[in-house]
Amino acid sequence: MMATILIIISILLFLGIIYTIYSISVAEVDEGPLEEDLDENAFAKPPGWKVGKMPKDLPKPIKITRSETKHNKKSVSLRDLISKLHWEKFSKTKNSNTV
Repeated sequence: MMATILIIISILLFLGIIYTIYSISVAEVDEGPLEEDLDENAFAKPPGWKVGKMPKDLPKPIKITRSETKHNKKSVSLRDLISKLHWEKFSKTKNSNTV
């Protein structure tokens, strides 16, 4: 069993190394320039922009408030449910012994 797993892992590693070498050898390098002409207007600041201040024409964000609802429900945890289950089993066995 261990030999089979070792053989499978070694085959997968070998195939991974072969695939990596093949990918590197087949890869082509673009000889052209890497930088293209950029549109300066696409990255320009909006008119009236000042450092540290947002433009006045931007819409104001909507303020979201969190309202908490008050419930008088007691939070039930798994520990409470398990203790209740054990108590019911204990009370059933106690009642069956007294009858």
